[in-house]
Amino acid sequence: MRRCHGFCEGGPSTTVQQCYLSATVKFPAAWQFGVVLAGLWAHVPTARADEWSLHVLLSGQLAATDNVFQVPSNSPEGLPRESDVLFQLRPGGLLSYVTPRTTHEFTADLDGLAYARHREAWSISGRAGWKGFFAISPRTEMLTGVGFGTGTLNTLVARSSDPTAALAPTGNSNFISADAGQQLSHQASREVRITEHAKVQAVQTTDSSDRSNVSLEAAIGGGFDRAWRFDAFGFDLTGSFVSFSRGDGSNGDDRLENIRAAGQWRHDLSRRWTSIVDGGVVVVVPLSTGGKSVVVPIIGGQLAYAPQWGSAGISVSRSVIPNLFIAQNTVADTVSASVNMPLPWLSAERARPKWSALGSIGVVRTQLIDTDRGQLASSFDIFNADLALQYAVSEASGLAMRYQFVRQTGNADSLTIIQGYARNTLLLSFTHRFPSRQAAKFPVRSSLRVDRSDITPMGEEPGARGGPTPGAAAER
Repeated sequence: MRRCHGFCEGGPSTTVQQCYLSATVKFPAAWQFGVVLAGLWAHVPTARADEWSLHVLLSGQLAATDNVFQVPSNSPEGLPRESDVLFQLRPGGLLSYVTPRTTHEFTADLDGLAYARHREAWSISGRAGWKGFFAISPRTEMLTGVGFGTGTLNTLVARSSDPTAALAPTGNSNFISADAGQQLSHQASREVRITEHAKVQAVQTTDSSDRSNVSLEAAIGGGFDRAWRFDAFGFDLTGSFVSFSRGDGSNGDDRLENIRAAGQWRHDLSRRWTSIVDGGVVVVVPLSTGGKSVVVPIIGGQLAYAPQWGSAGISVSRSVIPNLFIAQNTVADTVSASVNMPLPWLSAERARPKWSALGSIGVVRTQLIDTDRGQLASSFDIFNADLALQYAVSEASGLAMRYQFVRQTGNADSLTIIQGYARNTLLLSFTHRFPSRQAAKFPVRSSLRVDRSDITPMGEEPGARGGPTPGAAAER
């Protein structure tokens, strides 16, 4: 009998199936998410329509996959690859609240997954969170957010098509995660922007053999960005504390400090195209005795295209990423490309296209950082391909057909044993939000362009769109 390790009110005698939202529908925590959703709908008091909006969210997918349990092609146990048809239903709630200087979004959802043949793989996952935007002054703004999630790592239907998905353990692993983050930005002058950021995240994973890993990352940093007419240079210094506690007892615990220093140069090639080059170094310092520091050079390049609708880009990068789901500090070398473009010739009104094509492809080589020997070890490769055709029924409803391929190589010599697998998945999905009108959409503040024309205008930034020279990119 698998045990919960004290994370539930039932104590150590509570089974993992009762503690985590997975493998069966008998989960008190899952129904608590449902109560929260119902309470939001029934008990929010009446307010003016321009201040808040409450929505019921519903999405679902019908899918077919050829590898339900992510079984390796050369499984040492001789397990066969199991194919199945599955249905995913995700009911949720969204509360949007806006004031003249703030925007808030509260979300919560359940994620139920049912298989036609493999009832043992049925699962219920839950997620809830809040994010807030604060315009502290005409020159200062802050983003904040907190989140909580619990469920299974082998959920086949991904929430997003990320071509740079991180290395993940295979098999029927469960997780609990919690995170919080904050970012402060101040426009010191027309040309100079100063930033500060902090985050903390904790993850516990438990595999099918009842081995648990507990990982924690806490980081804080800051930097500046200096813009000219078509060019900008930025610098960021971040320090993070990382803790890995591995439950099998043989590999011990790791306490590390990652110190990252990096610069970035951005150049607006035209009104739609932007190039980005960055580079720096990460120093990994073990806090336990006997370990050796590791210095990892990091570098990246990106070419981004942002037309009136959609986006596209290609990128190459090397980065240091604490992977909390496998309890390892890693170096990731990534090559990826993505596109999200409308297909106006398929719509009666070309100015309001309803059809769009999405695609992404990425290759990630992940190496583990071995501070005992002061070097990189245990290489893994992940290939992701995701293609989708979407149809916007209305502003709040959509349909999509999607194909996903994932291939991951394994390495039995790593501290956390990770096996390779391949999986094909074909999906038909729908999304709906009721009512459709949202009080305020959360503003986009992350910018790739020098002129900051890709952020949501708030009407108070210095310059026309927060950049140094109003209309500079349009002149090109």
